[in-house]
Amino acid sequence: CIKPCPTGAITGGTRKVAAHIDMDLCINCNACYQACAFLAIE
Repeated sequence: CIKPCPTGAITGGTRKVAAHIDMDLCINCNACYQACAFLAIE
């Protein structure tokens, strides 16, 4: 879910660290939502 983000708003996302979305950087493009295999982003 992290790589498709054009602004780098998502950090973390390893097996031990949950992903975090920086809403100040997020442009609501939904690229992460479309790429996330686990449907973890709503």
